[in-house]
Amino acid sequence: MCKPSVLAEDHRGGLYNSAKNLEAVGSVSNQHIREFAEFVQQSQAKGMSIWDSIKYASNQSYSGFKDASEVWADQRVNEVADRLTPGQQAYYRAAMFEAFAGIAVAGEYGGTLGIARSQLIEEEGSVEGNDIAKLLKSAAGQGRMDLIDQIGNYNRARGRINY
Repeated sequence: MCKPSVLAEDHRGGLYNSAKNLEAVGSVSNQHIREFAEFVQQSQAKGMSIWDSIKYASNQSYSGFKDASEVWADQRVNEVADRLTPGQQAYYRAAMFEAFAGIAVAGEYGGTLGIARSQLIEEEGSVEGNDIAKLLKSAAGQGRMDLIDQIGNYNRARGRINY
C-alpha cells in the first residue's frame, strides 16, 4: 500500500479547503459538498489527520467528495488555463486526480488519464505530446508551477496561446 506523500497531503487539504471556501461564500447550493465538509470537520475534531478525515468523509458522503473533487480540480485548472491548450488542460486535470489518489488508478494508458494522454499526443505529436505529458504529470503530482510556466512559454512561442 502506498503511503501518501507530503504533497498529496497538500492536495487533500486543498480539496477540503475548496469545499469550505465554497460553503463559506455561500456559493454552495450542493448539500453533498456541505455534508462532506462537515464530516471532515467532525473527524478532525476527533483528532484524525486531514487524509484520514477525507477518507472518512468520502465514505460518509461519496457524492460530496466527488463534487468537491471536481470543484477543486476545476479551480486548479482555471488557475493555469491561460498557459495551457485545452488538450493540455484536460491531461493536467486527469493527472491531478492520479496524483491525489497517490497511484495511477487505471494506469498511464487507461481511464481518464489514458484518454487525455491519447488526445494530447494526437494534438502535439508523439515526441512533444509525451514530453508535455511528463511535465504536466510532474506539475500535478509535485505542485510544480515552474513546469506549467515552461509549457506556457513553449505554447506562447508556438503561437498557441496569448498571455
